[in-house]
Amino acid sequence: MKCHKNLSLATNDNINYFDGKSKKEYKVNSESSTHIFARVRGLHKQESHVDAEGQPMSAALFDLGVYLWHSHEALFKTQGGAFITIPKVQTVQEAELWSEIFSAIEDYLDYSPHELIKCSVVVESI
Repeated sequence: MKCHKNLSLATNDNINYFDGKSKKEYKVNSESSTHIFARVRGLHKQESHVDAEGQPMSAALFDLGVYLWHSHEALFKTQGGAFITIPKVQTVQEAELWSEIFSAIEDYLDYSPHELIKCSVVVESI
């Protein structure tokens, strides 16, 4: 859950880090055009702290859902959408599943198709 808190703080330009060794403080520059890319865990992973109707919950769906539920408005306002990185995509069918998931989320959050989620994919094999 700490990563979700940090993503939320970064989305709202409210995260910083102080390195005691170098005595340097790092923080988000709100004037920067840098985008936050959130990497969800693979579909094959399970979220050990949450279940869905008694069944194990996909960690990837948990990550995506929590992140977008809490941050979609700020992400759309500040960077024109949510930039998501999907790891370990191995088949066309898996890519199609992600497309369906994104469409369902955008529909639920009342966005037009392909309006909110911008995705980069890590392809494991061709």
